[in-house]
Amino acid sequence: MEITLLVNQYKKYFLKGLQQDLKCYSELSYDELIKNVSFALTSSNPSSRIEERKFDKKQRHQMRRTEKTLDSLYGKLSSIKDKLLSKKNNKCTFEELYEYIADEIYLGENKINGVGPLFLYDTALRIGAYFEILPKNRVFIHSGAEVGLKYLLKLQLKKGNILDERSIDMRDIVNDELLKLKACYIEDFLCVYKDGNLKEGVEIKNYCHDIDDDPNGKEERVARRLGQCH
Repeated sequence: MEITLLVNQYKKYFLKGLQQDLKCYSELSYDELIKNVSFALTSSNPSSRIEERKFDKKQRHQMRRTEKTLDSLYGKLSSIKDKLLSKKNNKCTFEELYEYIADEIYLGENKINGVGPLFLYDTALRIGAYFEILPKNRVFIHSGAEVGLKYLLKLQLKKGNILDERSIDMRDIVNDELLKLKACYIEDFLCVYKDGNLKEGVEIKNYCHDIDDDPNGKEERVARRLGQCH
């Protein structure tokens, strides 16, 4: 399938959803941001006015994270709120923000059980949206998006530091139509179209991303067997 056709369908049916989601996080108070990011909550009425908006819907990626995981994440993000703000005030890049959050919740002794690479990215992306710092130079890759990366772009992740292992340089992408999208939308595109096929009406209506691929748990593998995620 010609990638241009896939990109056009993505922009028509899927792009707005992610844009709205990120916009909702950007319009929260800082304390509300930390709470809703930690507990993986998104708005069930994103097009409503800010004062009427409710964050009462669990993010699909993290539907199976345990309360213990979410509580631990909330405790950690609450404890580093000032340090996160200092990153913004020092005009860090998204990649720098991502690496800092990875050090605090995902790597080494700070690893929170149940936080996989997708939850790490989503956490950084939502906080980045609030800070107006989104991925620019690198496309972050996880699970389904990695399938799309290999199938559509014939690229693979590299071994090395966490950025090499979980993202690719935008300069490695040669498709002009795809490069018209921001890096965070390219990640979403690669997940949606990892099979290289246009989506039918029912698929568009019921589309679901991959569930967080935490290597310490079995939930994703169970979900795959039940046909609950891609």
